[in-house]
Amino acid sequence: MMDCIDINECQTEVINCYNNATCTNLPGTYSCTCPDGFKLQNDRRTCQPCDAYHWGTDCAEECNCFPIGTQSCDPIQGCICRPGWAGTNCHTDKNECSFDITYCPENSDCVNTVGSFYCQCRRGYTYLNSACTDIDECLKFPPCDQGCVNTPGSYTCSCSKGFFVDGDRCRDFNECNVRELNNCDQTCRNTFGGFACECFDGYVLNTTSWNTCYLENVTKACKNSSKCEHYCVPSDSGDMCQCKPGYRLAGDNSTCEDINECVGSDNVCINGTCQNTNGSFVCSCNDSFRLLIDGKTCQACDAWTYGKNCSGVCTCDHDNSLSCDPLNGSCTCIPGWNGDNCTLDVDECSETNQCLSNMSTCLNTLGSYKCLCNLGFYSASDFSCLSCDNWYYGQNCDSRCVCESDNTMDCDAVTGQCHCKPGWYDTECVKDINECLNTSYCLGNHLLCHNLNGSAECRCTPGYERKLNETTCTANYKDYSLTLRLDYPNDLITSDVLDTNKKDFFVLAKEVEKTVLFDFI
Repeated sequence: MMDCIDINECQTEVINCYNNATCTNLPGTYSCTCPDGFKLQNDRRTCQPCDAYHWGTDCAEECNCFPIGTQSCDPIQGCICRPGWAGTNCHTDKNECSFDITYCPENSDCVNTVGSFYCQCRRGYTYLNSACTDIDECLKFPPCDQGCVNTPGSYTCSCSKGFFVDGDRCRDFNECNVRELNNCDQTCRNTFGGFACECFDGYVLNTTSWNTCYLENVTKACKNSSKCEHYCVPSDSGDMCQCKPGYRLAGDNSTCEDINECVGSDNVCINGTCQNTNGSFVCSCNDSFRLLIDGKTCQACDAWTYGKNCSGVCTCDHDNSLSCDPLNGSCTCIPGWNGDNCTLDVDECSETNQCLSNMSTCLNTLGSYKCLCNLGFYSASDFSCLSCDNWYYGQNCDSRCVCESDNTMDCDAVTGQCHCKPGWYDTECVKDINECLNTSYCLGNHLLCHNLNGSAECRCTPGYERKLNETTCTANYKDYSLTLRLDYPNDLITSDVLDTNKKDFFVLAKEVEKTVLFDFI
C-alpha cells in the first residue's frame, strides 16, 4: 500500500502566490492571502493594489471622504485628512483654538476658521517681529485734545485744570455749579477752563483775593447792615438784604435760608441721587449713567462703556456682539458666538437637527454653519438633497463619470467607480475579459472557446455540431440510402464479404468508401 504525502505548494515557485500575497499550505491545496490595501484577483494567486476608491482588507471599504477636508485616500488607512480637519471621513473642522497648546503670541487671540486658524492681535497692539507689540497711540495719531498717556493696549486722555475728560475730548467744567470748587463771596460766572467771581450792585471785587466784595461807596452804606445775614445792598428806596448763591431771603427779609435744589425740581439728578448741601447740591448718578458738565443731568452711558460714571470700557468683540450691558459690562453676543467677550464660535453642528436633509453633513463656520449634501447628492432649491443624475458623482454631483457607457452598468454616485457589465473590466470598463482563459468556461466534449468583445462563445470542434436548443456537440455525419451494384465475378462473391473479420469485407468496404466519396464529396 502506498502512502500519499501532501505537497507544500507554497514551496513551489510555479504554483506559488504573487505580488505581496502570503501563501498558506493546506491539506491537498493552498491559499493566498493579501495584505491590507490589496485585493486577491480571480486567479486566487495574485494581489492587486486597491483602486482610488477603496481601502482596507481585500479593498472592501469605500473611500467616502469629505473632499474639502481630505488629502488622499490611503489604501491601508482610508481617509487622510488635510491639516485642520479630523474625523473618519475628514468632515469635521478641527478647532485649533480650543486646544491647550498656545498657538498665538501674548496679547493676541486665536480665531478659528474652516480648516485652519489665525492669530489676531488685540486692540491696541500690532503684529511686529512675530509678537503683538503695544501701539503708542499718543505718538502715532494723538487722539486727545490736551494730554495723552499711553497704557498697555490703550491710552488715556488727561485734561488741564478746569476741564474734565469726555471720551477723547476735554470739556469745560462749570465750577459755579459746585460750591466746593469756587470760593466766590457773592456770585460766580463760569469761564472756559475756569470761573470768575462777581459782586452785587454797589459792591466792588477785591483785586487782591479776587473772590471777596466790598462796598463801592462807603457813604452809601446801609444804615443798619447788621440786620442782613449775608449782604446789605443800599439803595435810594431803602436798604435791601441779599443772599449768597444757593440761598434765598427768608420771610423776615433779613435772614437767608438754604435752597433745597433736590426738592420741587423735575430736572435735577434724573437717573441719579440728589444730595442737598449748604448753598448748593451734589448729584450722584446711578450706575450706567454719567454726570454732564451742568452738574445736574445724568446721561446714559455711551455704547461700549458701563458702570459707575461710565468709567468701565466693555471688552466685547464689537463685530460679534449686539450690545454691552451698561450696568456690568456683560456682552450680548449675536447668534453664532458666545463667551465672555463673544470671541468663541458656537459649533452649531454639535447640536441636533441643524440640517433638514438626512443626506447632508453639517459644516461649522465662523459664527454660522453650512449644510453640505453628502457625496452622491446635490442641493436643490428647497435645501433638500437629491441623488446625482446618471453618470455624475461626487460633491454636489460636480464630477462626470469617465466610464465607457456601452460597457458599464452604472457609475457609483459617491466615488465615480465604474460598475462594468459582464465581460469587461478596468477603471473605465474598456478592457475585455478573455473568458477563454478560464478552462471551465466551456465544459463538455468537442467544445472550443472563442473570445468575443465583452463575452465568449463555445463552438463545436470540426466534424461536430450543436443542434438548436441542444448543449452537446455530436458528429456531423449524415445517413444516406444507396443501391450499390457489385461488379464482381460470381465466383468471388462468397459469404466472407459479410464477415467483418474477414479480409474480403475490408476490401469491399474500401471500394464502397471510394465510390461514396467520389459521388458525394
